[in-house]
Amino acid sequence: MKRTRILLSCLLCLVALVFALSCLSSCGKKDNAPDTDTSSDTVDETESGENNDSCDHTWSEWAKVKAATCTEGGTQERVCSKCQKLEQSVIAPLGHDWSAWETVTPATCQTEGVQSRVCSHNDTHVESKKIEKTAHIFDREIVKDTYLKTAATCTAKAVYFKSCACGLHESGDAAATFTYGPEPTHNVGGWIRVDNETHKGSCSCGETLTEPHRWDDGLVTKEPTHTQSGKTLYTCTDCGRTKDEVIEKSS
Repeated sequence: MKRTRILLSCLLCLVALVFALSCLSSCGKKDNAPDTDTSSDTVDETESGENNDSCDHTWSEWAKVKAATCTEGGTQERVCSKCQKLEQSVIAPLGHDWSAWETVTPATCQTEGVQSRVCSHNDTHVESKKIEKTAHIFDREIVKDTYLKTAATCTAKAVYFKSCACGLHESGDAAATFTYGPEPTHNVGGWIRVDNETHKGSCSCGETLTEPHRWDDGLVTKEPTHTQSGKTLYTCTDCGRTKDEVIEKSS
């Protein structure tokens, strides 16, 4: 009987020990468990107000909070008239809306030019680019020793190089040129009568020329009458040779 009481006491102690260990284990798990209470007044970054997912929202028109620029986005928001929920969205950057290129400084054959364009969203946004130098245009005809290619001779006019507006000119056989001056003529010191039709002379260039007489307008030396013919005297302006021509009787 005494042994039975001792065994019963030991069994009770063992049960008490198991219960105590079980309690300690439960307390430890409770202290380390994460807080799963998700109740909060905070909503995500694009919504605020009452977080009522069951509301059949009636949204206002989007109202602009921050205007978008060419390079930065903006924001807009709207509100539900039923639950006062606030929703926001991002407005994408506008990007540049460039005007057509306009010439600020025209290019020349000596200097580069400049073109610019302006953004229609912000007129302080200006973009510029260079215009390449233009080619020389040799189209000016200026009679000046600087541009003289060959001087005038007995047989040819003077030849000048055409120049550019900047003053430059080409050179060489392929260069653009123009002629200037009176019609070329030989400079004969004295003409000698050859016959009734021609005379000859030597030019300062060394060439000997034979040409027809150059008669003047003539001088009437005898007036014609009803009964007699008249006479006109012609003189060569180069060699002085003369000739007479008859004037018919007057009627």
